[in-house]
Parts: sequence; C-alpha cells; structure tokens
Amino acid sequence: MIRVLVAAVMAILSWIVLLPAFALAGMVWVFVACVHALGRWWEPKYVPWTDLMTFDQRLGWRPRSDLDANYLAQNDDIYHVVTDREGWAGRRSLDDSEVVVIGDSFAFGYGVDTGSSFADLNPKLAIKGIGAPGYSMVQSVLLMENLAGRLAGKLVVCFVCLENDLEDNLSPAMGRYSAPFARPSDVVAIERALGMNNTRA
Repeated sequence: MIRVLVAAVMAILSWIVLLPAFALAGMVWVFVACVHALGRWWEPKYVPWTDLMTFDQRLGWRPRSDLDANYLAQNDDIYHVVTDREGWAGRRSLDDSEVVVIGDSFAFGYGVDTGSSFADLNPKLAIKGIGAPGYSMVQSVLLMENLAGRLAGKLVVCFVCLENDLEDNLSPAMGRYSAPFARPSDVVAIERALGMNNTRA
C-alpha cells in the first residue's frame, strides 16, 4: 500500500515538473502557427514560374506577353516579373534599346524582381534582355536570326551558361515543351549519307 502511495505521489510530482515544459512547448507551437499564418496572409499571390511561359512554335516556349505577376521560383522565394508585348522581361521595347542581351534565365532575370535585374541597374543604358528560363544556345541563335533586322546597330551580348547550355543544346525537350536542338556533327553526316533530311536547327 505504501509503495502504491509513493508511486502515485511520484507520478503527480513528475507531472507537476513536466507541466511548465508542456506549457512552454504549447506556447512555442501557437507562436509558430501564428507567424506562419501571418506570413501567408502578407505574402503576395503568386503562380509557379512555369505558368509564366507559353508555347512558341519555333522556340518551343517563351514568356507570356504583358505580364505583371509574382512567381514562385525554384528556391521557394517569390519574385515580381513584368514583360512587354512580345513577352520579354521589362517594359522597355527592343526597338528602344541600345544593348540587347540574348540568353536563358540570366537574360530573363529569373530569380530577380523586374526593375532590379542587370537591365535596370544603370538608367543611362537602355538594355533589353531577350530570353527565357531553360533556353539553350540553339534558341539564342534562332532569336538572333529572327530579330536580325531589329538588332542592326545595337550592341548584342549573348549570355552562355557553361553549366548546362552545352548539354541543353542537344536536348529535344525541356519539361513539357519540345525544344529546337543541335545534333553532333557525326550523326548529321550519317543521316545525310542515308538520305535522312529531318535534322533540326
């Protein structure tokens, strides 16, 4: 009987000792839940960055025109993007630009708010970025061919990302979009020798 009484007293004392720890843990949980709820309330509405793209018959995809939206980037941060009537980042037109930067996500300004990218750092320079996330050097060449007349007299800079562009040049798709691609020259020579004429740019 005494052992049962001692055990009961010890159990009650242990609950009394643990009660402040449980109360503190509960307060921390409530605080974290409130901060999370406030963060979601203040956070701007956004879309996945892939929703900013649209199909393009020649390029595979391109940014949508006349965007003014927030997007969730792959690093889980939210950025603001604005595009012109042709879908290229920023409101400045290609024709009003002195410098044109052609390339992939770096040229697009992915992961940077429009207005804070390289194209807007010096207000004395009229720079236009022409590109989209995932573009390869093949798409850059196609853009230069398509825009050749409008690029005359401008300084054209081509961004190349050595980390992935060389491999992307050989890829016939990027996510849900088909992509123009290059083939190694020996494959092209073999296809030509066999009379196959379906090589893409």
